[in-house]
Amino acid sequence: MFSILREKKKLFLSLLLIWILAAFYIYPRRFEFLRSLALWIEPPELNPSLSEKLKAKGDDLLSEKVEFRQVEHYLRTDQMARACSRAYNLGKEGLDDIFRIPSWMEAKHQGWTIERLSDPSGTKFSSGERPIDPFEYWEEFYQTPLEALDYYKRALNYNPFDGYNFPSERATLGKDKPEIAGKSLLEKIKITAFATCRPEEAILAHFQSIIRIEELVFEKIKETAAPAIPWWKRILNFFHLSCKSDEDTQETSDLPKEIRIWKKITESESEPIIFSPDYPETTKLTANQYKRLLLKTLELLQLRMTGKGTSLSPEESVSLYTRVLYFSCSKRTVPAEAKYWGPSAIAMIPCDTSDEEGSKSFYSNLNRAAFLYYRLGDRDTNYRKKSGEMFESVYKSQLTDLGTRFQAKLMRVRCLLFESNFDQALKELDSLDIEVYTVDPNYRNDKSGYEDLIEDKKKLLQYVLRRKGRYEEADDIFDEKN
Repeated sequence: MFSILREKKKLFLSLLLIWILAAFYIYPRRFEFLRSLALWIEPPELNPSLSEKLKAKGDDLLSEKVEFRQVEHYLRTDQMARACSRAYNLGKEGLDDIFRIPSWMEAKHQGWTIERLSDPSGTKFSSGERPIDPFEYWEEFYQTPLEALDYYKRALNYNPFDGYNFPSERATLGKDKPEIAGKSLLEKIKITAFATCRPEEAILAHFQSIIRIEELVFEKIKETAAPAIPWWKRILNFFHLSCKSDEDTQETSDLPKEIRIWKKITESESEPIIFSPDYPETTKLTANQYKRLLLKTLELLQLRMTGKGTSLSPEESVSLYTRVLYFSCSKRTVPAEAKYWGPSAIAMIPCDTSDEEGSKSFYSNLNRAAFLYYRLGDRDTNYRKKSGEMFESVYKSQLTDLGTRFQAKLMRVRCLLFESNFDQALKELDSLDIEVYTVDPNYRNDKSGYEDLIEDKKKLLQYVLRRKGRYEEADDIFDEKN
Protein backbone atom coordinates (compact mmCIF):
# COMPACT_ATOMS: atom_id res chain seq x y z
CA MET A 1 0.00 0.00 0.00
CA PHE A 2 2.83 2.38 0.87
CA SER A 3 4.47 1.67 -2.48
CA ILE A 4 1.24 2.71 -4.22
CA LEU A 5 1.17 5.92 -2.21
CA ARG A 6 4.78 6.70 -3.18
CA GLU A 7 4.06 6.07 -6.86
CA LYS A 8 0.85 8.12 -6.86
CA LYS A 9 2.09 10.71 -4.41
CA LYS A 10 1.22 13.70 -6.58
CA LEU A 11 -2.27 12.38 -7.27
CA PHE A 12 -3.07 11.76 -3.58
CA LEU A 13 -1.63 15.12 -2.53
CA SER A 14 -3.71 16.86 -5.19
CA LEU A 15 -6.88 15.07 -4.03
CA LEU A 16 -6.09 15.90 -0.40
CA LEU A 17 -5.60 19.58 -1.28
CA ILE A 18 -8.91 19.63 -3.17
CA TRP A 19 -10.75 18.02 -0.25
CA ILE A 20 -9.22 20.50 2.24
CA LEU A 21 -10.21 23.49 0.11
CA ALA A 22 -13.69 22.05 -0.42
CA ALA A 23 -14.06 21.46 3.31
CA PHE A 24 -13.21 25.10 4.09
CA TYR A 25 -15.94 26.22 1.67
CA ILE A 26 -18.60 23.54 2.22
CA TYR A 27 -18.50 22.98 6.00
CA PRO A 28 -19.53 26.52 7.04
CA ARG A 29 -22.34 26.39 4.45
CA ARG A 30 -23.41 22.79 5.07
CA PHE A 31 -26.86 23.72 6.44
CA GLU A 32 -27.54 26.00 3.47
CA PHE A 33 -26.70 23.19 1.06
CA LEU A 34 -28.83 20.69 2.98
CA ARG A 35 -31.73 23.15 3.03
CA SER A 36 -31.41 23.76 -0.72
CA LEU A 37 -31.28 20.00 -1.33
CA ALA A 38 -34.36 19.37 0.82
CA LEU A 39 -36.31 22.12 -0.94
CA TRP A 40 -35.22 20.76 -4.32
CA ILE A 41 -36.36 17.23 -3.45
CA GLU A 42 -39.66 18.32 -1.87
CA PRO A 43 -40.42 21.99 -2.63
CA PRO A 44 -43.04 23.64 -0.33
CA GLU A 45 -45.45 24.27 -3.17
CA LEU A 46 -49.05 25.31 -2.71
CA ASN A 47 -50.97 22.02 -2.53
CA PRO A 48 -54.48 22.44 -1.00
CA SER A 49 -55.36 18.80 -1.69
CA LEU A 50 -52.42 17.47 0.35
CA SER A 51 -53.12 20.06 3.04
CA GLU A 52 -56.68 18.77 3.42
CA LYS A 53 -55.46 15.18 3.74
CA LEU A 54 -52.96 16.08 6.45
CA LYS A 55 -55.54 18.16 8.29
CA ALA A 56 -58.02 15.27 8.15
CA LYS A 57 -55.46 12.98 9.79
CA GLY A 58 -55.11 15.41 12.67
CA ASP A 59 -58.90 15.72 12.94
CA ASP A 60 -59.29 11.96 13.11
CA LEU A 61 -56.97 11.77 16.10
CA LEU A 62 -58.96 14.36 18.08
CA SER A 63 -62.39 13.16 16.93
CA GLU A 64 -62.09 9.75 18.57
CA LYS A 65 -63.41 9.35 22.10
CA VAL A 66 -60.98 8.44 24.88
CA GLU A 67 -61.52 6.84 28.27
CA PHE A 68 -60.34 8.18 31.62
CA ARG A 69 -61.35 6.38 34.80
CA GLN A 70 -64.04 4.49 32.89
CA VAL A 71 -65.55 7.72 31.54
CA GLU A 72 -65.72 7.89 27.73
CA HIS A 73 -65.53 11.40 26.29
CA TYR A 74 -63.98 13.57 23.59
CA LEU A 75 -60.49 14.66 24.58
CA ARG A 76 -60.75 17.87 26.62
CA THR A 77 -57.98 19.94 25.05
CA ASP A 78 -59.27 23.02 26.87
CA GLN A 79 -58.68 21.28 30.23
CA MET A 80 -55.23 20.19 29.09
CA ALA A 81 -54.39 23.82 28.29
CA ARG A 82 -55.61 24.82 31.77
CA ALA A 83 -53.42 22.08 33.26
CA CYS A 84 -50.40 23.60 31.50
CA SER A 85 -51.19 27.05 32.84
CA ARG A 86 -51.85 25.67 36.30
CA ALA A 87 -48.57 23.74 36.31
CA TYR A 88 -46.67 26.86 35.32
CA ASN A 89 -48.29 28.93 38.07
CA LEU A 90 -47.69 26.28 40.73
CA GLY A 91 -44.06 25.99 39.69
CA LYS A 92 -43.66 29.76 39.65
CA GLU A 93 -45.09 30.14 43.13
CA GLY A 94 -43.10 27.18 44.46
CA LEU A 95 -46.08 25.38 45.98
CA ASP A 96 -45.88 21.85 47.34
CA ASP A 97 -47.38 18.71 45.77
CA ILE A 98 -50.36 19.01 48.10
CA PHE A 99 -51.80 21.57 45.68
CA ARG A 100 -51.69 19.16 42.73
CA ILE A 101 -55.30 18.11 43.40
CA PRO A 102 -57.67 21.09 42.95
CA SER A 103 -59.64 22.35 45.91
CA TRP A 104 -63.43 22.02 45.98
CA MET A 105 -63.85 25.62 44.80
CA GLU A 106 -61.29 25.29 42.00
CA ALA A 107 -62.82 22.01 40.84
CA LYS A 108 -66.20 23.70 40.70
CA HIS A 109 -65.08 26.68 38.63
CA GLN A 110 -62.49 24.94 36.44
CA GLY A 111 -64.35 21.67 35.86
CA TRP A 112 -61.69 19.38 37.35
CA THR A 113 -64.10 16.52 38.07
CA ILE A 114 -64.88 13.16 36.48
CA GLU A 115 -68.48 14.22 35.90
CA ARG A 116 -67.45 17.28 33.90
CA LEU A 117 -65.48 15.14 31.45
CA SER A 118 -68.63 13.42 30.24
CA ASP A 119 -70.84 16.54 30.52
CA PRO A 120 -68.72 19.70 30.06
CA SER A 121 -71.79 21.90 29.57
CA GLY A 122 -73.39 20.85 32.85
CA THR A 123 -74.37 23.68 35.20
CA LYS A 124 -75.16 21.79 38.40
CA PHE A 125 -72.40 20.92 40.83
CA SER A 126 -72.59 18.72 43.89
CA SER A 127 -70.04 18.20 46.61
CA GLY A 128 -70.04 14.48 45.75
CA GLU A 129 -68.33 14.99 42.39
CA ARG A 130 -64.95 13.31 42.18
CA PRO A 131 -62.00 15.67 41.55
CA ILE A 132 -59.20 14.64 39.19
CA ASP A 133 -55.52 15.45 39.07
CA PRO A 134 -54.92 17.82 36.09
CA PHE A 135 -51.34 16.59 35.71
CA GLU A 136 -52.44 12.95 35.59
CA TYR A 137 -55.00 13.75 32.89
CA TRP A 138 -52.44 15.68 30.85
CA GLU A 139 -49.79 12.96 31.08
CA GLU A 140 -52.35 10.35 30.03
CA PHE A 141 -53.33 12.01 26.74
CA TYR A 142 -50.77 14.65 25.70
CA GLN A 143 -49.34 12.45 22.93
CA THR A 144 -52.60 12.62 20.95
CA PRO A 145 -52.80 16.43 20.48
CA LEU A 146 -49.03 16.51 19.98
CA GLU A 147 -49.33 14.14 17.02
CA ALA A 148 -52.30 16.11 15.70
CA LEU A 149 -50.27 19.32 16.01
CA ASP A 150 -47.58 17.79 13.78
CA TYR A 151 -50.17 17.02 11.07
CA TYR A 152 -51.66 20.52 11.30
CA LYS A 153 -48.26 22.22 11.00
CA ARG A 154 -47.42 20.12 7.94
CA ALA A 155 -50.83 20.94 6.44
CA LEU A 156 -50.14 24.66 6.92
CA ASN A 157 -46.93 24.34 4.87
CA TYR A 158 -48.98 23.33 1.84
CA ASN A 159 -51.78 25.89 2.28
CA PRO A 160 -50.99 28.99 4.35
CA PHE A 161 -54.37 30.52 3.42
CA ASP A 162 -56.28 27.98 5.49
CA GLY A 163 -56.15 30.07 8.64
CA TYR A 164 -58.42 32.71 10.09
CA ASN A 165 -58.81 34.08 6.57
CA PHE A 166 -61.88 32.10 5.70
CA PRO A 167 -65.11 31.44 7.63
CA SER A 168 -65.08 27.97 9.09
CA GLU A 169 -67.86 25.49 8.50
CA ARG A 170 -70.25 25.07 11.39
CA ALA A 171 -70.08 21.69 13.10
CA THR A 172 -73.25 19.60 13.24
CA LEU A 173 -72.31 17.22 16.06
CA GLY A 174 -74.52 18.80 18.71
CA LYS A 175 -73.33 19.80 22.18
CA ASP A 176 -71.07 16.79 22.69
CA LYS A 177 -68.29 17.40 20.16
CA PRO A 178 -64.51 17.77 20.02
CA GLU A 179 -63.16 21.28 20.52
CA ILE A 180 -61.67 21.36 17.01
CA ALA A 181 -65.10 20.93 15.37
CA GLY A 182 -65.84 23.79 12.99
CA LYS A 183 -62.44 25.44 13.52
CA SER A 184 -59.99 26.64 10.88
CA LEU A 185 -56.48 25.23 10.57
CA LEU A 186 -54.71 27.98 12.54
CA GLU A 187 -57.30 27.74 15.29
CA LYS A 188 -56.65 23.99 15.49
CA ILE A 189 -52.93 24.67 15.74
CA LYS A 190 -53.59 27.10 18.56
CA ILE A 191 -55.80 24.60 20.42
CA THR A 192 -53.32 21.72 20.16
CA ALA A 193 -50.29 23.92 20.85
CA PHE A 194 -51.76 25.24 24.11
CA ALA A 195 -52.97 21.74 25.07
CA THR A 196 -49.42 20.37 24.74
CA CYS A 197 -47.85 23.24 26.71
CA ARG A 198 -46.26 24.68 23.55
CA PRO A 199 -47.91 28.07 22.97
CA GLU A 200 -44.84 29.14 21.00
CA GLU A 201 -45.92 26.79 18.21
CA ALA A 202 -49.15 28.76 17.74
CA ILE A 203 -47.32 32.08 17.46
CA LEU A 204 -44.74 30.72 15.04
CA ALA A 205 -47.43 29.06 12.91
CA HIS A 206 -49.30 32.35 12.59
CA PHE A 207 -46.15 34.26 11.71
CA GLN A 208 -44.97 31.65 9.22
CA SER A 209 -48.38 31.75 7.58
CA ILE A 210 -47.97 35.50 7.09
CA ILE A 211 -44.49 35.09 5.61
CA ARG A 212 -45.57 32.30 3.26
CA ILE A 213 -48.58 34.27 2.02
CA GLU A 214 -46.33 37.22 1.23
CA GLU A 215 -43.91 34.94 -0.63
CA LEU A 216 -46.75 33.66 -2.80
CA VAL A 217 -47.97 37.21 -3.44
CA PHE A 218 -44.45 38.18 -4.53
CA GLU A 219 -44.43 35.23 -6.92
CA LYS A 220 -47.60 36.67 -8.44
CA ILE A 221 -45.89 40.03 -8.83
CA LYS A 222 -42.87 38.45 -10.55
CA GLU A 223 -45.07 36.50 -12.98
CA THR A 224 -45.81 39.70 -14.89
CA ALA A 225 -42.21 39.99 -16.12
CA ALA A 226 -40.24 36.90 -15.23
CA PRO A 227 -37.27 36.40 -17.59
CA ALA A 228 -36.09 32.87 -18.36
CA ILE A 229 -33.18 31.72 -16.21
CA PRO A 230 -30.48 29.73 -18.08
CA TRP A 231 -29.51 26.31 -16.76
CA TRP A 232 -25.97 27.37 -15.87
CA LYS A 233 -27.26 30.19 -13.71
CA ARG A 234 -29.59 27.83 -11.86
CA ILE A 235 -26.57 25.70 -10.97
CA LEU A 236 -24.68 28.77 -9.72
CA ASN A 237 -27.69 29.87 -7.66
CA PHE A 238 -27.92 26.42 -6.09
CA PHE A 239 -24.31 26.69 -4.88
CA HIS A 240 -24.76 30.40 -3.95
CA LEU A 241 -22.12 31.49 -6.45
CA SER A 242 -24.11 34.00 -8.51
CA CYS A 243 -23.31 37.67 -8.05
CA LYS A 244 -26.93 38.79 -7.90
CA SER A 245 -30.05 36.98 -6.79
CA ASP A 246 -33.01 36.53 -9.10
CA GLU A 247 -35.07 38.85 -6.96
CA ASP A 248 -32.58 41.66 -7.49
CA THR A 249 -32.59 41.25 -11.26
CA GLN A 250 -36.37 41.11 -11.42
CA GLU A 251 -37.04 44.19 -9.33
CA THR A 252 -38.56 46.91 -11.47
CA SER A 253 -40.10 49.15 -8.83
CA ASP A 254 -38.29 51.74 -6.76
CA LEU A 255 -40.22 50.85 -3.60
CA PRO A 256 -38.91 48.17 -1.22
CA LYS A 257 -40.00 44.59 -1.84
CA GLU A 258 -42.17 44.47 1.32
CA ILE A 259 -44.08 47.61 0.32
CA ARG A 260 -44.76 46.20 -3.13
CA ILE A 261 -46.17 43.05 -1.56
CA TRP A 262 -48.34 44.93 0.95
CA LYS A 263 -49.58 47.25 -1.78
CA LYS A 264 -50.60 44.24 -3.86
CA ILE A 265 -52.45 42.78 -0.86
CA THR A 266 -54.23 46.10 -0.29
CA GLU A 267 -55.42 46.09 -3.90
CA SER A 268 -56.78 42.55 -3.44
CA GLU A 269 -59.76 43.89 -1.48
CA SER A 270 -61.44 44.97 -4.71
CA GLU A 271 -59.86 42.21 -6.82
CA PRO A 272 -59.29 39.04 -4.71
CA ILE A 273 -56.22 37.00 -5.66
CA ILE A 274 -56.85 33.34 -6.48
CA PHE A 275 -53.70 31.21 -6.13
CA SER A 276 -55.16 27.86 -7.23
CA PRO A 277 -58.00 27.75 -9.80
CA ASP A 278 -58.88 24.22 -8.67
CA TYR A 279 -59.42 25.38 -5.07
CA PRO A 280 -60.66 28.99 -5.38
CA GLU A 281 -62.34 29.15 -1.95
CA THR A 282 -59.41 27.87 0.07
CA THR A 283 -56.68 29.79 -1.78
CA LYS A 284 -58.34 33.19 -2.10
CA LEU A 285 -56.74 36.25 -0.53
CA THR A 286 -58.25 39.65 0.25
CA ALA A 287 -56.88 42.54 2.28
CA ASN A 288 -59.45 42.08 5.06
CA GLN A 289 -58.57 38.41 5.42
CA TYR A 290 -54.88 39.27 5.66
CA LYS A 291 -55.60 41.99 8.25
CA ARG A 292 -57.60 39.49 10.30
CA LEU A 293 -54.60 37.17 10.32
CA LEU A 294 -52.35 40.02 11.48
CA LEU A 295 -54.69 40.90 14.34
CA LYS A 296 -54.97 37.28 15.48
CA THR A 297 -51.17 37.01 15.46
CA LEU A 298 -50.91 40.24 17.43
CA GLU A 299 -53.41 38.95 20.00
CA LEU A 300 -51.36 35.79 20.49
CA LEU A 301 -48.15 37.80 20.81
CA GLN A 302 -49.67 40.09 23.45
CA LEU A 303 -51.10 37.09 25.30
CA ARG A 304 -47.67 35.49 25.40
CA MET A 305 -46.04 38.71 26.61
CA THR A 306 -48.06 38.48 29.83
CA GLY A 307 -46.47 35.08 30.54
CA LYS A 308 -42.86 33.93 30.31
CA GLY A 309 -42.08 36.13 27.30
CA THR A 310 -42.49 36.07 23.57
CA SER A 311 -41.42 33.33 21.18
CA LEU A 312 -40.60 35.73 18.38
CA SER A 313 -37.28 37.48 18.08
CA PRO A 314 -37.23 41.30 18.40
CA GLU A 315 -36.88 41.59 14.62
CA GLU A 316 -39.97 39.44 14.04
CA SER A 317 -41.99 41.30 16.68
CA VAL A 318 -41.07 44.66 15.16
CA SER A 319 -41.85 43.44 11.64
CA LEU A 320 -45.30 42.29 12.82
CA TYR A 321 -46.08 45.74 14.24
CA THR A 322 -44.73 47.28 11.04
CA ARG A 323 -47.31 45.33 9.05
CA VAL A 324 -50.09 46.29 11.45
CA LEU A 325 -49.16 49.98 11.13
CA TYR A 326 -49.05 49.81 7.35
CA PHE A 327 -52.49 48.21 7.07
CA SER A 328 -54.04 50.59 9.63
CA CYS A 329 -54.52 53.20 6.91
CA SER A 330 -56.76 52.85 3.90
CA LYS A 331 -55.37 56.09 2.44
CA ARG A 332 -51.73 57.11 2.72
CA THR A 333 -49.59 59.42 0.58
CA VAL A 334 -46.11 58.01 0.00
CA PRO A 335 -43.60 60.67 -1.11
CA ALA A 336 -41.25 60.12 -4.03
CA GLU A 337 -38.17 60.01 -1.81
CA ALA A 338 -39.63 56.95 -0.03
CA LYS A 339 -37.72 54.75 -2.48
CA TYR A 340 -34.67 55.44 -0.29
CA TRP A 341 -36.51 54.44 2.91
CA GLY A 342 -37.01 51.09 4.56
CA PRO A 343 -40.43 49.42 4.92
CA SER A 344 -40.74 50.40 8.61
CA ALA A 345 -40.25 54.09 7.80
CA ILE A 346 -42.93 53.96 5.09
CA ALA A 347 -45.32 52.08 7.38
CA MET A 348 -45.03 54.87 9.97
CA ILE A 349 -46.21 57.55 7.53
CA PRO A 350 -49.51 58.81 9.05
CA CYS A 351 -52.79 58.32 7.20
CA ASP A 352 -54.27 61.04 5.02
CA THR A 353 -56.43 63.54 6.90
CA SER A 354 -59.51 62.28 5.03
CA ASP A 355 -59.01 58.81 6.53
CA GLU A 356 -60.19 59.61 10.06
CA GLU A 357 -61.04 56.02 11.08
CA GLY A 358 -57.71 54.79 9.75
CA SER A 359 -55.87 57.53 11.64
CA LYS A 360 -57.49 56.53 14.94
CA SER A 361 -56.45 52.93 14.37
CA PHE A 362 -52.97 54.03 13.25
CA TYR A 363 -52.18 56.04 16.40
CA SER A 364 -53.62 53.35 18.64
CA ASN A 365 -51.35 50.76 17.01
CA LEU A 366 -48.44 53.21 17.05
CA ASN A 367 -48.84 53.55 20.82
CA ARG A 368 -48.74 49.78 21.27
CA ALA A 369 -45.72 49.51 18.97
CA ALA A 370 -43.95 52.22 20.98
CA PHE A 371 -44.33 50.14 24.15
CA LEU A 372 -42.74 47.18 22.34
CA TYR A 373 -39.81 49.32 21.20
CA TYR A 374 -39.45 50.62 24.75
CA ARG A 375 -39.13 47.08 26.14
CA LEU A 376 -36.65 46.17 23.41
CA GLY A 377 -34.57 49.15 24.49
CA ASP A 378 -32.97 46.89 27.11
CA ARG A 379 -31.29 45.04 24.24
CA ASP A 380 -30.49 47.98 21.97
CA THR A 381 -30.65 51.68 22.86
CA ASN A 382 -31.68 52.52 19.30
CA TYR A 383 -35.04 50.87 19.99
CA ARG A 384 -35.68 53.17 22.95
CA LYS A 385 -34.69 56.24 20.96
CA LYS A 386 -37.19 55.24 18.29
CA SER A 387 -39.74 54.56 21.01
CA GLY A 388 -39.45 58.14 22.26
CA GLU A 389 -40.13 59.49 18.77
CA MET A 390 -43.19 57.25 18.43
CA PHE A 391 -44.58 58.30 21.82
CA GLU A 392 -44.11 61.93 20.81
CA SER A 393 -46.11 61.32 17.61
CA VAL A 394 -48.92 59.77 19.66
CA TYR A 395 -48.88 62.75 22.03
CA LYS A 396 -49.10 65.27 19.21
CA SER A 397 -52.01 63.52 17.49
CA GLN A 398 -55.51 64.86 18.14
CA LEU A 399 -57.20 61.54 17.35
CA THR A 400 -56.40 59.77 20.64
CA ASP A 401 -58.01 60.42 24.02
CA LEU A 402 -56.28 62.80 26.39
CA GLY A 403 -55.47 60.05 28.87
CA THR A 404 -53.49 58.11 26.23
CA ARG A 405 -51.71 61.27 25.10
CA PHE A 406 -50.82 62.12 28.70
CA GLN A 407 -49.43 58.63 29.24
CA ALA A 408 -47.50 58.79 25.94
CA LYS A 409 -45.81 62.00 27.08
CA LEU A 410 -44.78 60.36 30.36
CA MET A 411 -43.29 57.46 28.44
CA ARG A 412 -41.47 59.95 26.20
CA VAL A 413 -39.97 61.48 29.37
CA ARG A 414 -38.78 58.05 30.48
CA CYS A 415 -36.96 57.64 27.17
CA LEU A 416 -35.23 60.97 27.76
CA LEU A 417 -34.17 59.85 31.24
CA PHE A 418 -32.35 56.88 29.76
CA GLU A 419 -30.42 59.38 27.65
CA SER A 420 -29.68 61.45 30.78
CA ASN A 421 -31.34 64.41 29.07
CA PHE A 422 -32.75 65.85 32.31
CA ASP A 423 -33.20 69.40 31.07
CA GLN A 424 -35.49 68.36 28.22
CA ALA A 425 -37.31 65.89 30.50
CA LEU A 426 -38.02 68.66 33.02
CA LYS A 427 -39.20 70.98 30.26
CA GLU A 428 -41.66 68.40 28.93
CA LEU A 429 -42.95 67.56 32.41
CA ASP A 430 -43.56 71.26 33.12
CA SER A 431 -45.52 71.52 29.89
CA LEU A 432 -47.90 68.87 31.20
CA ASP A 433 -49.06 71.08 34.08
CA ILE A 434 -51.54 72.71 31.73
CA GLU A 435 -53.03 69.34 30.80
CA VAL A 436 -53.23 67.84 34.29
CA TYR A 437 -56.84 68.95 34.70
CA THR A 438 -57.89 68.41 31.11
CA VAL A 439 -57.35 64.66 31.06
CA ASP A 440 -60.19 62.64 29.51
CA PRO A 441 -63.36 62.94 31.67
CA ASN A 442 -63.49 59.14 31.86
CA TYR A 443 -60.27 59.30 33.85
CA ARG A 444 -61.65 62.02 36.11
CA ASN A 445 -64.81 60.03 36.86
CA ASP A 446 -62.80 56.89 37.45
CA LYS A 447 -60.41 58.35 39.99
CA SER A 448 -58.13 55.33 39.92
CA GLY A 449 -57.04 55.91 36.32
CA TYR A 450 -56.78 59.66 36.71
CA GLU A 451 -54.85 59.52 39.97
CA ASP A 452 -52.45 56.91 38.59
CA LEU A 453 -51.44 59.28 35.78
CA ILE A 454 -50.99 62.21 38.17
CA GLU A 455 -49.03 60.06 40.62
CA ASP A 456 -46.78 58.81 37.82
CA LYS A 457 -46.13 62.36 36.66
CA LYS A 458 -45.19 63.45 40.19
CA LYS A 459 -42.75 60.56 40.65
CA LEU A 460 -41.03 61.34 37.37
CA LEU A 461 -40.81 65.04 38.26
CA GLN A 462 -39.37 64.21 41.68
CA TYR A 463 -36.75 61.93 40.11
CA VAL A 464 -35.70 64.58 37.56
CA LEU A 465 -35.43 67.33 40.18
CA ARG A 466 -33.24 65.17 42.38
CA ARG A 467 -30.94 64.30 39.48
CA LYS A 468 -30.59 68.05 38.85
CA GLY A 469 -29.70 68.66 42.52
CA ARG A 470 -32.96 70.45 43.42
CA TYR A 471 -33.71 68.27 46.46
CA GLU A 472 -35.94 70.69 48.38
CA GLU A 473 -38.32 71.09 45.45
CA ALA A 474 -38.35 67.33 44.94
CA ASP A 475 -39.23 66.68 48.61
CA ASP A 476 -42.08 69.21 48.51
CA ILE A 477 -43.86 67.59 45.56
CA PHE A 478 -45.86 65.01 47.53
CA ASP A 479 -46.63 67.51 50.26
CA GLU A 480 -48.78 69.53 47.88
CA LYS A 481 -52.55 69.19 48.17
CA ASN A 482 -54.32 67.67 45.15
